[in-house]
Amino acid sequence: MVEFLPYLPVSATFRRLAPLSRWVSLVAFVSLVSGCASEPADVVYLGSTTSVYDTGLLDTLVASFEQENPDLEVKVLAVGTGQALALGRRGDADLVLVHAPDAELEFVQAGHGRNRVTFMRNDFVIAGPAEDPAAIRGISEPEPGPAAVATIASAEAPFLSRGDDSGTHKRELALWAASGASPVAPWYQEAGQGMGNTLLIASERRSYVLTDRATLTVLGDAADLEVLVQGGHLLENFYSIMMATAGRNLAGAERFWRWLLSERAQSMIASYGSDRFGAPLFSPVPFVLPDDSAAGDGGEATNPVVLAWQLLTAGDAYVIDVVLRSLAISGAALILAVLIGLPIGVGLALSRFRLRMPVVALVNTGLAFPPVVIGLVVYLLLSRSGPLGPLELLYTPGAVILAQVVLAGPYIVAVTLAALDSVSPDVRMQARGLGASQWQALLLHLREARASLVAAVAAGFGAVISEVGAVMIVGGNLAGETRVMTSAIVLETRRGNFSVAIAIGIVLLTIALAVNLLLTLLHHRGPSSPIPA
Repeated sequence: MVEFLPYLPVSATFRRLAPLSRWVSLVAFVSLVSGCASEPADVVYLGSTTSVYDTGLLDTLVASFEQENPDLEVKVLAVGTGQALALGRRGDADLVLVHAPDAELEFVQAGHGRNRVTFMRNDFVIAGPAEDPAAIRGISEPEPGPAAVATIASAEAPFLSRGDDSGTHKRELALWAASGASPVAPWYQEAGQGMGNTLLIASERRSYVLTDRATLTVLGDAADLEVLVQGGHLLENFYSIMMATAGRNLAGAERFWRWLLSERAQSMIASYGSDRFGAPLFSPVPFVLPDDSAAGDGGEATNPVVLAWQLLTAGDAYVIDVVLRSLAISGAALILAVLIGLPIGVGLALSRFRLRMPVVALVNTGLAFPPVVIGLVVYLLLSRSGPLGPLELLYTPGAVILAQVVLAGPYIVAVTLAALDSVSPDVRMQARGLGASQWQALLLHLREARASLVAAVAAGFGAVISEVGAVMIVGGNLAGETRVMTSAIVLETRRGNFSVAIAIGIVLLTIALAVNLLLTLLHHRGPSSPIPA
């Protein structure tokens, strides 16, 4: 038999249930808090070079470890070797997995790391376009790496460096040192990005590049580059794992460290990539557990904020160069955006036509466009296979300016439209009644909204000077060409040069503060007085 509950008005039902719901909520909250307090997450942070992460090997290893050790979570911080070591030095990573032997030894000897084990390897190769303008293909010297870069330097053929203090960048510098040649602009450029992005930029610019074989293999046809030089001791690539002495979870770090050196993990490394690429991407190497009794005491830390202030007061040339280039690129983009956006905003404000509302809605939607999407669209337009590819603008200041114009345009149009709409139409009517021409009346209308129009320009400048996503995609962060303040901050953080990143950040924040101060002053000043009758 079905029993029906007596009917109660909704309000009465809620009143009867309210005390019960409050007790249920309280019990649930207490249970949640007590559960979190009694079962803290045991997390290990691993600072890793990007090549091991980008190939997918690290995801596979971590997933297997966590399945066998459900009480321990490994969070991977995929960065360049320089930043990975900096994370370990600062205690922000419990372990580091890197591939720069000299830097690793310095790290351990300074007391920042212990239990360093070289446990796997692959190799570096020099890749380049199929046309091979420097004719380095198949160089058969005992050490082909230095011979190849020397040949590239003699031909002044385009060469793209990662330039990010990664293990790959350190090995490239070692090749130049061994060759006796000096890499110089304009044929030598620094991307300041990870291996994958550097390969894509090299493909577009038809440049030579040093890369680990695994990343190039995983990218496949996405990078139109061929392996031209390989072999030799200097192109060997060894990976090491070690614990950071300043880490916060040394017990958990040691558990993952021991598992990574186990037979099971080494077997997974030996077979990884064979099913997809026909050959493994990495190979295990025999190792001996280390004795780190000779490690140093950790040295003396230096406050990066103090160093940043010293860079600013000393007028560091690199910081000044990046700041001036940022102002030049963003200033040019702002001028173009104003020349395009201001007339459009004025036209929308003063005209009435059937499709006006959809157009205004489209402009307002542009305010919410993610910068990375704008960067992607501009990239597709300017890439070699895109409609504007013949212009060869990708990874040039022109590409950055174009992306920033697209980004700032909607801000200028929308704020201009709102500014003119806020001015009473009586202003123009009074002006025409006093004998002013239509053009003079329009100028008066603009004059009444001048504070808001300046705010539109300031808002557009703030949007472009602080943007990083689109800049990195279409500019490539090339040293001396497209490296601006935001992309330089990303690069110097990746390198572990926190003082330089902070110094540039202080300048960027100062500019942002100045722009917002201008907006505030203009807002309080408001429009000028109306025309007297």
